[in-house]
Amino acid sequence: MLSRVKKQVTTDATAIDADSMFALVILSCISLTASNGIHQPQPYNFGYSIKDHHGEQHREESGNGAGAVVGNFGDDRGFARQVN
Repeated sequence: MLSRVKKQVTTDATAIDADSMFALVILSCISLTASNGIHQPQPYNFGYSIKDHHGEQHREESGNGAGAVVGNFGDDRGFARQVN
């Protein structure tokens, strides 16, 4: 009868057999693959307006989900910008 020989990898005070290490690597790869799903871009709208003792700031932005972003913003110094 042939007996199976297990190789061991020793790190510090912990010994891990090769089969356990292989299983750990495979399970890690599976979990990483499952958690990194591909998400498609989605349309969005975002904005805020602040008025306090420092001044007034605002921002409005929208994206169409295909990469085009438009909007406007203004800072507390009174500069306003339109982005197309």
